[in-house]
Amino acid sequence: LEWWIDEVNAEIQELKRIGKRRWLKDKKCDKLDKLRKERAKYRARLRKLVSHTEEFVEKEPLFVFDPSGYIKDMVVEIVVEPVEYEDPPSLGDGFVNEEVAIDYLGPYISDAYHDDKLMDVEEAAIAEDREETLVDPQSKERREERKAMANKEMKDKIDNHDIQMRSMREVIEGRLGSLDESQNNTNAVVTRLEQRLEEVLRALQQQPPHRDDPPRREPRRHDEHADRTPSPRREDRYEQRRAHEQEKGRRRERCEHEEDFDQRSQASTYRERPKPDKPRFVMSIFTDSDPEAWLNRISQYFELNETDSHDRVRYATFYLDGEANVWWQWLSRIYRRRQQVITLLILRENCLLDLARPITIIIMRLSHESDRQAICVNTSR
Repeated sequence: LEWWIDEVNAEIQELKRIGKRRWLKDKKCDKLDKLRKERAKYRARLRKLVSHTEEFVEKEPLFVFDPSGYIKDMVVEIVVEPVEYEDPPSLGDGFVNEEVAIDYLGPYISDAYHDDKLMDVEEAAIAEDREETLVDPQSKERREERKAMANKEMKDKIDNHDIQMRSMREVIEGRLGSLDESQNNTNAVVTRLEQRLEEVLRALQQQPPHRDDPPRREPRRHDEHADRTPSPRREDRYEQRRAHEQEKGRRRERCEHEEDFDQRSQASTYRERPKPDKPRFVMSIFTDSDPEAWLNRISQYFELNETDSHDRVRYATFYLDGEANVWWQWLSRIYRRRQQVITLLILRENCLLDLARPITIIIMRLSHESDRQAICVNTSR
């Protein structure tokens, strides 16, 4: 029995060293109460064993059992996590290690010990343990320390939260200030623009109306259409001074182009074969009166000057003036979207089809074809 007590004492000390107050730290009171009940049963088992041993020993007992002394010191505050074993280890001679048995299947106590007296002893042991826990000054100090540490941690968390809230509030206030400043700048810019628009409108209203430009003079022509005067409908559309200046620049470019073209054609003629000097031919500017006659005229011009077929459309459209030039811009844009090349035959067909009609019908047709081509291009994309 003495050897058995030493073994139990060693086991208890080892368990106290490994798992002391592990469940108290985690505040798992249910597990703590369960372990206390098991400890009370273990004490009752020890008392029962000691009493039976003293009855059969005739000499002086091996030790004097004192519940508040040696054995109490061995089992006080044993809080460990249960460990499962396959079989409860035995100490020999039918004795079983009670602590290991508790961890295995609960308290290892036979049915013979479950009587009223044993239950009274267990309840007394549980009450005694509770009194020790309440009266023990060290445990009270430790509880106070843990409580103080918990309060300190909570206070630190609250302080950190307040610091974060203040920083976020400062950031939000700064962004609101920048938004207000940008809104003020935008309002100031809009106000200045409105004032500028009012000034421009006021200045336009105060300006006198523009006078009509004098009728422009046509250059002398050496062909049969030289005596024709431009139609009054075309002159009515060019009322702005800018159009008049553009027309002057266009005439200057035509004259330069004609001179360069004549020089190039003469040089190429001399290089190919020697020919006598040919008279100079000047292409007539297209008017809205007779497109078929103008087309026949430029065909004769290209044949006499032996113009390359790739350059005929470019040279012919250069002499389109007024509304005919607007028509050519629309037509070239449509064929450019279709990725097609305009030949002189195509130009002749479209010119006879469109320029013989009133200009309003021409513009409506070109607008319809342009919109339809734009829809086809978007669909293909």
